[in-house]
Amino acid sequence: MGQFRLQRLGEQLREEIATMILRHEIKDPRVNEFLSVNRVEVAADLAYAKVYVSSFMDDQSVVRGVEGLKSAAGFIQCRMTASQNIGFTIKSFRAIWLCSCSSTQCCSSVA
Repeated sequence: MGQFRLQRLGEQLREEIATMILRHEIKDPRVNEFLSVNRVEVAADLAYAKVYVSSFMDDQSVVRGVEGLKSAAGFIQCRMTASQNIGFTIKSFRAIWLCSCSSTQCCSSVA
């Protein structure tokens, strides 16, 4: 699949996930509206997606939020399949925390 289409699909998924967070559709209490979805990278075979998030909250709150996104991955996958007419199912989501401006760490990943 072409790189441009993968980028467009990643942007579309980013908007959908961000909207779900803002509308409180993800019921996990660890996920709040202060999480910002920066980008989504979709694998060339469309089976996997990495969701990059950041926030201005303290590091512990962001880690809890990323863990909440990880636990809600099944719900997010179901919603993406239902709302997008893209003809495939993303098998796995991985949430990755991008460090905030106040953080001294580079990045952290919750797999």
